[in-house]
Amino acid sequence: MSAYTQGSPSFVASGVTLVSTRPVFDQGNGNTWEYTYEGTSAGIASQAADMQAAGARTTVDNSGPVSRLVASFVRDPEQPAAAETTFDTWSISQEEYQVSLFSMDRAVVEAEGYVSKAQYRTDIEEAVRAGEPFPLSQTEYPVGWYIYNLLSQGIDTYPRGAPVLNRNRTYSLTYTGAPHRVVTQGIVYTRTALLRDFGIISPLSERIPLDPDEALPEGFVWGWYLSRQDFSYQRERSALKVTENLGWRFGSWNAWPTGSALQGIYRLIQ
Repeated sequence: MSAYTQGSPSFVASGVTLVSTRPVFDQGNGNTWEYTYEGTSAGIASQAADMQAAGARTTVDNSGPVSRLVASFVRDPEQPAAAETTFDTWSISQEEYQVSLFSMDRAVVEAEGYVSKAQYRTDIEEAVRAGEPFPLSQTEYPVGWYIYNLLSQGIDTYPRGAPVLNRNRTYSLTYTGAPHRVVTQGIVYTRTALLRDFGIISPLSERIPLDPDEALPEGFVWGWYLSRQDFSYQRERSALKVTENLGWRFGSWNAWPTGSALQGIYRLIQ
């Protein structure tokens, strides 16, 4: 590995200087380890050949008085294959989605004073479909009257935002760690389990919201649903780079731990 080490005999003799070493992420090539050199055109040409032989993608710029070489590796070439560390990038954002008008907080509270929540919704929706007058008392159920009018205009949902967490992980095909394997059953992680199982620490952990104080019906929990499992493979000269994309959406989910007397739609990881 002397070709990568500034000050080594072969390095000094080649006429090049290592300017920087850094991990880089870009949309076109994903996560890479980038080495930048400057030197004579002959030295840079020789260094580029060495980098290519080691599996790097190279770019050479001879337009100025000093030639420049950028060499990008799938994995850190200074790191032994058995000790490879993944390159992770995390992001958290809020995405918009549509929910039923009947899920408004005021509508939920009002429906609790009716025969049942289901009957509250059914009576209003059936009246709209049949073109009949509002079936409830406008004085006692003003939110229902409001929803009735919106449904009559063809409006049955409204936008709401939900926190979404994404992880982009890159590693080589020779990675000896434990890559994520696609799961077919819907999984929901509690906030504690999410931080623990995926090694999320400060400052990212401080950006992940706490569970709301709102009480949920039996069988429902606040949690992070594993909503995205994408994998891509990109050939980089003599190596193959793997990119994992995992995503979690926050919300209330019908989820119970494996082995519980009650079984939800999703499996809960606590």
